[in-house]
Amino acid sequence: MMQYSEQGVQSAEQIENNDRLKSLICGLNWNDLHLMREVWTHGSFRRAAANLRLSINTVRARIDRLEAALMTTLFRRGTNGLTITSEGRTVLQIATNMQAASLDLPLGRGNRSLVKEGEFRICASEGLATFWLTPRLMELKRQLPELIISLESFSDQTRIKPDNYDLAIGFVRPAQLSMVTAKIGTVHMMPFASDAYLRNFGTPQTIDDLVGHQCVQQEAPGLSYDALRYFLGESQADEVVSFRVSSSYSLFWAVASGIGIGALPTYIRAISKRVQPLDIPIRPRFELWLSYKGEARGSQPVSIASHWARQCFDPSAYPWFRDEFVHPHDFEPEIEDSQVIPIFDHLIDEAC
Repeated sequence: MMQYSEQGVQSAEQIENNDRLKSLICGLNWNDLHLMREVWTHGSFRRAAANLRLSINTVRARIDRLEAALMTTLFRRGTNGLTITSEGRTVLQIATNMQAASLDLPLGRGNRSLVKEGEFRICASEGLATFWLTPRLMELKRQLPELIISLESFSDQTRIKPDNYDLAIGFVRPAQLSMVTAKIGTVHMMPFASDAYLRNFGTPQTIDDLVGHQCVQQEAPGLSYDALRYFLGESQADEVVSFRVSSSYSLFWAVASGIGIGALPTYIRAISKRVQPLDIPIRPRFELWLSYKGEARGSQPVSIASHWARQCFDPSAYPWFRDEFVHPHDFEPEIEDSQVIPIFDHLIDEAC
């Protein structure tokens, strides 16, 4: 059997192979297909990595994963650089057609309208939004170019739910059965201080050593870290808290500036060397939940954003989001080996 296409006549074997690829593509991560398109556009792993703000090793690993999933070779590596294979071109064409078709679906089951027309709305925990998600918004924008990407952040976890948003990322699993929820990682906290503070006030080794030190505490509506009160008791905790701030950004800069000791997420060490982890056994952990309305299941923008969010907190790429605690000293070699890239260049500098 022969069939005509935009590329000309297709043999029965080509048609069968295209159907096989189409079936496999349905189960793939759309972010990986987007990355493949970037490699093809730039003709280089290195240039694609620079454009996506990923490490070259990450780009290579994800292309290798894509080729394994599709059971084919997408790019040939030669002395003249990368060239896309015929099957690679077919994969890109199929993916483009599938995405266009899904976006053109009429509103209805599996493709509901967004909360606000022309805009994709995300709500997230304030610290994660500030330090981790904001630098990655361009990745999502490239995949949803026709939509305004809106990110709102709250300390109050009761406000982080997809009632008025297309996607929510927070520390509390929504209780409504109608919502689609998934655990996407764990955030670990521990005490940090700047080198300047430790030089001036010494390094506490135990919980009891905290008495006499200055601590910075974040307090905001719906947010309460009671770790100090749990470990020190009410009266001693009140003695060591010298400063209170309402935002994660203020907390970070208070600690980084040498004002006092503060509980920060362990991933902060991946984006700044201004603060040092303290080996005091105060290590709260918070499960991280992604959620969206059940009626949006199958919506292409929601599917793309969900994949993007999962990759933002992928524990295989970012060990600080694993369920088990990983000490910053143990994941720093991965950062130095370029497996993980800095997010805030202006925060990556020599310790104060």
